[in-house]
Amino acid sequence: MLLLKRGVKVIYQFLIDENWNNRTYRKIPEQTNTGVGNVNNIFNGLKQEGYLFQLTKQVYKIDKKQKLLDQWIIEYEKHLKPILVIGTFRFLHKDNVYNQKDIPLIKGKTIWGGTPAGDLLTHYLRS
Repeated sequence: MLLLKRGVKVIYQFLIDENWNNRTYRKIPEQTNTGVGNVNNIFNGLKQEGYLFQLTKQVYKIDKKQKLLDQWIIEYEKHLKPILVIGTFRFLHKDNVYNQKDIPLIKGKTIWGGTPAGDLLTHYLRS
């Protein structure tokens, strides 16, 4: 099955929203950052593997969804996950590590994640 990086992105959309496979060949690439030719190849591959069948001229349905999801997980691990970079983050000033609660937060610009976010919700951490 043709499930390289771009295929993994497209099939993910098909798995989370069953109406996605009925969007136009122009709309799917816009949303998934793929080429129109790739979408055609993905559709053909899904049809050949028995995951996608045509109900009418313009309506397709995903079949064997659990099996497709299992295959998607394997392909995601192989092709897409290794190239995803989340990033590394740090405080602008080293001293802020010790006084996180005193840092002014700018709505829409400051985002807490991980341990500091958990502490803001639970007040469980002690410094």
